[in-house]
This record gives sequence, structure tokens and C-alpha cells, in this order.
Amino acid sequence: MVKVTETEMVVTFPDIKPGNYAVSVLHDENQNKDMDQTGLGIPKEGFGFSNDVMGMIGPPSFKRAKVLVNEHQDTDISIKMKYMKAGQ
Repeated sequence: MVKVTETEMVVTFPDIKPGNYAVSVLHDENQNKDMDQTGLGIPKEGFGFSNDVMGMIGPPSFKRAKVLVNEHQDTDISIKMKYMKAGQ
């Protein structure tokens, strides 16, 4: 977990082994350690995935969200948060 203190944040994961990874983020607005959802399963809190992909129903597949991490090279991933608030 990382406490958000700015509208843009940088998080570093040191010592990651080379390979394919997918990243998901959740803005746990009420700090209950869950992704709150409506009765229809629509997220009430912000979320995002690597490659800024979305799933049709639920999260995107690993294949669509994966990012290759190379040895001895920094990998930058930018994720734009999505908010599915009522009326949007």
C-alpha cells in the first residue's frame, strides 16, 4: 500500500526479476481494504491497470495488461485512474 499525497504519484518496486507483469491500482477512498462495488459489480472507487486497459466485464486479461520488465533497465508504467461514479 502507498498513501497518496499528490494527484500524480511515483511508486518504485526495487529488485523485480525480469519477466511479464501486470499492475493494478485501487483508490481505497474509505480505507476499508476492499474495492467497493454497486449491486451490479460496478466499482465505486477509482481503479486502473497497466497499459490503461479495461475489461469488458471485470478486470482485463493478463495478456492485455502485461508489461515486460527487462534486466538492468528501468521500466516505467503510467496508469490513469478511472472513476465510474454515477452520472459519468
